Amino acid sequence: PSGSYIYETLIEVLRNKEFDFSNKYPERELIIASDLVQISKKFNLSHTTGYCKPKILASQKKKYCGDLKGLKKNKVTKNYLEQTKLDKKLLENLKVKVLFLNHDCTRETNPKAAESLQKLWVEIFNDMGINNVEWLPQLDYAKPKCK
Repeated sequence: PSGSYIYETLIEVLRNKEFDFSNKYPERELIIASDLVQISKKFNLSHTTGYCKPKILASQKKKYCGDLKGLKKNKVTKNYLEQTKLDKKLLENLKVKVLFLNHDCTRETNPKAAESLQKLWVEIFNDMGINNVEWLPQLDYAKPKCK
């Protein structure tokens, strides 16, 4: 199926014994290189069609991603996140490094959209029980020459 299955990939890597990424190791670092725009039927953070689609507030400011509480107002998403929650033991000794890819030319992200998406993922990681996360933005927000 088409989409961007970031969350599902993370869950699968930590759950599936074939990846040999278990907590038997004293130290583990999972590196995620992504724009973090999760797109699936149960959990869509797209800036064009999903939860992070820009909304114009009464103050005329644009709002992108809301918080996790807002995301979980969708019962399908809430149930999905709860049902796929990992056993805390699987998260022991785990460090996550996020190489956060962002590019203004894609229209998927811009500085404010990226900031709101990062804040939402911090909440998602915390909700999952992943608390040791290092964020490394990979592209600056200077105006690129887009075609």
